[in-house]
Amino acid sequence: MNLALDIGGTKTRIGLISDSYKLLDSFFLLTDKNYESGVKNIFNFIKNQDVRISKICLGIAGVMNQGKLYSSPNMKNWIGKPIETDFKKEFSAEVYIENDAALAGLGEAIYGAGKNHKIVSYITVSTGVGGSRIVNGMIDNKVYGFEPGKHRIFCKKSPSSFESLVSGKSIKKIYDQDAEKILDKKVWGEIMKNVALGVTNSIYFWSPEIVVLGGGVALSESFDIQLLREEVEKRVIKTYPKVPVITKAALGDFSGIWGGIAYLRSAV
Repeated sequence: MNLALDIGGTKTRIGLISDSYKLLDSFFLLTDKNYESGVKNIFNFIKNQDVRISKICLGIAGVMNQGKLYSSPNMKNWIGKPIETDFKKEFSAEVYIENDAALAGLGEAIYGAGKNHKIVSYITVSTGVGGSRIVNGMIDNKVYGFEPGKHRIFCKKSPSSFESLVSGKSIKKIYDQDAEKILDKKVWGEIMKNVALGVTNSIYFWSPEIVVLGGGVALSESFDIQLLREEVEKRVIKTYPKVPVITKAALGDFSGIWGGIAYLRSAV
């Protein structure tokens, strides 16, 4: 039995994977921002499934370095902790760690909305903003990772990070409401224009065939994908003869689990 974990800033998704790399069952827990109690909750939950784990693919929000989380705006208490070592010790298993958005992008490229496309740009708009570039069914080469949420956008007379304008955490700070509770179309129009700026820049950076958007904010009903397409096209068509396909993720909340399956397959 194998395991795929997607530890995000709000939720932790868990997938039980057969030795033939089929998804047998999936679960989710609320992410505990405290490292010690957080991993203990995960360990206990997995042990209660009464299975022996051979391989683990673990996705986590942030930048990894030598088996430890180096930076993460929404998982600060996990930074510097021996994540890889602790999981290996607890389960006596092979452990592979990747950025959560990289695995989600891989899942969408292999099994979801990006299937049959050679170059896939994946952007997650959730508690934070992350993303990845998938080329020919593989996470593209990198030194540390992709962090599209950190790139700067000149907006309202001052530079801001993409994440600080459109993430779920930032939307609540700016509008004093959770994204899913905002019904005002004018507010969402403003949010979508900011999303369009970040997506446009990602197209210029990564030159994809398709842009897939996932995460809780992007998958909400109020997130107008058609308006986003129109806003991006106005900008990109001045530079490129064709605008990439822009669509929502097809695998819902479990893109990262499916990415974990693809990653484990390739690690054989």
